[in-house]
Amino acid sequence: MALPQKNTRIIRVPIVLDSEVDLECLQAQRAVDVRAAELLSTAADRIHIARAAAPSETEIDAANRIVDWDKAVIAELKATAEEKKAALEDVTAWSAVRALGRKTWADLVRRHPATLEDQKQWEADGGKGKAPYNEIELAKDLFHLA
Repeated sequence: MALPQKNTRIIRVPIVLDSEVDLECLQAQRAVDVRAAELLSTAADRIHIARAAAPSETEIDAANRIVDWDKAVIAELKATAEEKKAALEDVTAWSAVRALGRKTWADLVRRHPATLEDQKQWEADGGKGKAPYNEIELAKDLFHLA
C-alpha cells in the first residue's frame, strides 16, 4: 500500500511597506473598540438621565436620540478605520512562502548551532537551557528554502 503523497503547504504572508500607515490603522480600530465599549458601558445611565429629563410622552424619543447619537459616533469612527484599512492595503505586499517539513527544519537547525552570542541573547530574552540555533545564519538559509 502506497502512502499518500504529501502536499506542499503554501503560506501567504503580508508585508507592510509603511509602518506609519500600519500604526494609524491599528489606532483607528482601537479608537472604534474603546469608544464603543465606553458608550456601551454608559448607555444605561445616559438613557435614564435623558428619560428623566423628558416629558413622559417623549421618554422613548429621548432614549432613541441617545442610541442614535451613539450609532452615529461609532459609524463615523468605523468609516475612519475603514479608510485607514484601505490605505494599509495600498502599502501591503503579499509574499507566498512554502512551509518546511519537520525533517527539513530539524536539518536546518542542526546545520546552524547557536553561538555564544546567541546563547547570551537567548538567556537575556528569558530562554531556558541551550539556545536552539544561530538566528542570523539560520534565517539566511530559511529564506532560500521557503
